[in-house]
Amino acid sequence: MLNMDETFFLEAVREAGACTHNRFYNVGAVIVQGGIVVARAHNEEDPELGHAEAIAIGRAKHKSPDLSGATLYVTMVPCDYRKSGKISCCQRIIEAGIVKVAYCLDDTLRTPLSDGPSILKGKGIEVIQMNQLKEICIRETYKNIKTQG
Repeated sequence: MLNMDETFFLEAVREAGACTHNRFYNVGAVIVQGGIVVARAHNEEDPELGHAEAIAIGRAKHKSPDLSGATLYVTMVPCDYRKSGKISCCQRIIEAGIVKVAYCLDDTLRTPLSDGPSILKGKGIEVIQMNQLKEICIRETYKNIKTQG
């Protein structure tokens, strides 16, 4: 039987599987507040924001500006910086008042790896890595990837 975190995390995995046009990996994000999914997104839905977490936070804040107490379930570790100069997902999480982040995969395409978990923990945000769901997360993360050539 799945616990609440696993159940909501699988919603983020399903959201990642909905992405059909990414060339690196699919990322899904779900925001839960008071036991209810208030927003969901996958990467590249919005070219301006790009990252699933940023899109989901924007959608959630559109419905309710106060996300204090919310949990973010995301298939890949939130970024701690963006080469584009855009606001990092970690900064968006902190500013939104999200109190818990559950993720599974590290971004192995980045060097160095994201320091997102340490940054979030340093701000008092609970961070858990959902390793028990790694197999299904990997399958959806790399499904439908478009390769060059």
